[in-house]
Amino acid sequence: MAWLNSDPSNTPIRKSLFQGSDSIAPAVISQFTDSFEVGMYNPYYYPDTSDSGSPSSLSCSSLDYDVPPPPQYEKDVARSSGRNQLGRTYSPGLPLSMCEREEIVKLFQAGWKICDISKRLCVTHSCVSKILNRYRQTGSVKPKDAKEGRTESPLVLAVRDYRSRLGMCRQSEIREQLIRDGICSRDNAPSRSSINHILRTKLDIKRRKKCLSED
Repeated sequence: MAWLNSDPSNTPIRKSLFQGSDSIAPAVISQFTDSFEVGMYNPYYYPDTSDSGSPSSLSCSSLDYDVPPPPQYEKDVARSSGRNQLGRTYSPGLPLSMCEREEIVKLFQAGWKICDISKRLCVTHSCVSKILNRYRQTGSVKPKDAKEGRTESPLVLAVRDYRSRLGMCRQSEIREQLIRDGICSRDNAPSRSSINHILRTKLDIKRRKKCLSED
């Protein structure tokens, strides 16, 4: 190991490089010897022999990862939040388009089975069945309204009757009338703020007054 501390030019490896160097290009010899001298004193040195145009010389910084996705892809990702068993993206609460609903009815009337319609349009079997059942009951393929089928509570019906038949407008009068009619007791009777909330939201009294003032 004494030769490591000596002059690099006098090492056996250095001398062997210059022997018979007539058949080796001088540029190749100088490149190898320079890397050998640096590597002798720096064990972590690895010479870069790759060309600038080769794929191995491409670094992560030279690759373009900031390419924006297509606009249609961004739109689909923004609106969709899942994928059904047939591979179609969907968003909960967003009904099918009218053209697809009409296509389901046309295919069913043409003799298609529900499973075949489901595979053709990539719509679940339950969704196709619901659309066909609604078409049988109502004759329409329009999606069901969120407020459709809801019934008003007896409290709201009583307040509506007091407003239209008795002309009551004060919350205290409506509250006492509810107690007298036995709709509620004094323990569970709605407060004046609750009655006011029913008048504004359920019966839309504020909007009606505004419309009457405009007329």
